[in-house]
Amino acid sequence: MKDPANILITGASSGIGAALAIACARAGRTLYLTGRNKQRLEAIADQCRAHGALVEIACIDVKEKKELAAWIHQCDSHKPIDLIIANAGISAGFSQTIEENYLNADEVFAVNLQGVLNTLHPIIPRMIAREKGQLAIISSLAGIRALPGAPAYSASKAAVRFYGDALRGELKPYGITVSVICPGWITTPLTDKNDFPM
Repeated sequence: MKDPANILITGASSGIGAALAIACARAGRTLYLTGRNKQRLEAIADQCRAHGALVEIACIDVKEKKELAAWIHQCDSHKPIDLIIANAGISAGFSQTIEENYLNADEVFAVNLQGVLNTLHPIIPRMIAREKGQLAIISSLAGIRALPGAPAYSASKAAVRFYGDALRGELKPYGITVSVICPGWITTPLTDKNDFPM
């Protein structure tokens, strides 16, 4: 989609999501932003409004399937979503023990994989009905080359990468495009705690 008018971004209160929101902000564009930190989310929304965008925010965890779906439907009914960016994600850090990784795995998969599904699936039937729209999934280079010490993160990002690749072919006949983005190391609160060269 060349110039989406209405964009929804999850995980917009920090990191990549916040940067995307600010980069997308301009006059004539509506941004629907969600994240878990209300104070940071409001600050990002203010920056986007300063660039001329209309901004609606909601403090929702992507694990909350029903609440997220209701908000996405509400946004789409207000102004149809052209582009949805499933960005919200977490890392358990780079644990040195199997036990630590195992204890964090459920939460990592709940946000990074199930959270993506919870974000995409409320909008897909509506985009199919309109025969247009774009889905963007933020994966990671860790989804291509697994990172030692982060098995759950790597596996969750590989899962959404393959999910997006498969979804692309499935939705193409309906005029919906699917993009999978695999960023490398980026300075965010998620990577700030890493104590190794990136």
